[in-house]
Amino acid sequence: MTIDVDGESAQTVDESFKKVCQAPSLENARDFLAGLPGNPEFKVFFDTEKPVKAIVVLGVDDDLLSTTNQYFVKNNIIAVKTGIDLLCKIVGISSAILIVPQHLEQVAKSSGAIIKTVDSEYPSAQPELITRHILETYEDGQSKSKSGIAFFSAEAVCAIGAAYNTGKLPLEKTVTFVSKDGKKRLVSVPIGTPLQDILNEFNETLNDGDRVIYGGPMKGISVFSTEYPVQPDTDIIIIQDKGQITERNDTACINCGECVRVCPANIQINLLIRFLEAGQYEEAADLYDLYSCIECGFCSYVCESRIPIFQHIRLAKHTLDSMKAAEDTNA
Repeated sequence: MTIDVDGESAQTVDESFKKVCQAPSLENARDFLAGLPGNPEFKVFFDTEKPVKAIVVLGVDDDLLSTTNQYFVKNNIIAVKTGIDLLCKIVGISSAILIVPQHLEQVAKSSGAIIKTVDSEYPSAQPELITRHILETYEDGQSKSKSGIAFFSAEAVCAIGAAYNTGKLPLEKTVTFVSKDGKKRLVSVPIGTPLQDILNEFNETLNDGDRVIYGGPMKGISVFSTEYPVQPDTDIIIIQDKGQITERNDTACINCGECVRVCPANIQINLLIRFLEAGQYEEAADLYDLYSCIECGFCSYVCESRIPIFQHIRLAKHTLDSMKAAEDTNA
């Protein structure tokens, strides 16, 4: 699938980018590569308080139904290798770790990276769980959890490699599109493509009460306009028929304990949600481990009262982070 867009502004940026391709550096990677497909993030390398000592490339997808990053490992492993080699050169790290599902381990070995596998059971591919259970220690004995780790998706490293090899900034985003009948398709569209163009391509019709989810069924967000664009980090778009939607009530917690039993971070969710619903975010962080949450969405999925716990948690983190940023700016 290809959708045409005006490439005039992209061409101007490409001309500027060509001038820095001869000597790749962290500075020009930060300035030019943010916003590429896969949304590579280079700011982490400029944090002097937490130097990056490991690059982890995610050849796995962190939500159900998505196959975007697995596609790049399975079908573009040479491009993944090229991107990893360039990324290591740019940041001055000798090698990277490539995380893949077990069935792609043999293919992944062609990347030249250190290969670690995770099983297919959700939420094994969450970066926090990968850090905790797979990346246990450095060779020098330091805990990886206490040192800097930079995570990149397989799609992002492919985009980095393509950018430096061609002198052009790639614009095509690979997205797993799930239609109302549950059929999955991989599509490639320019970043910024409105949802309506994709719906038209697949003759998918939205009716009153249907839902559009950007992101997976566990962690995604609903959007309310067919003009909403494909973003650099949009890995999956799901169309839900209104008959498949479970309504949220946000009624009182009945203290059934299901959320506590399924939480991979061992948080007392039933107590945490009481503080979140009351807007007591600082207390939630201090007393009930708000920031230990890995945002897998299990708590909302199993909640007997249909409380949108996951959304409460995200709102609380966003609010506290915004408050901290404002304090730092005014300090």
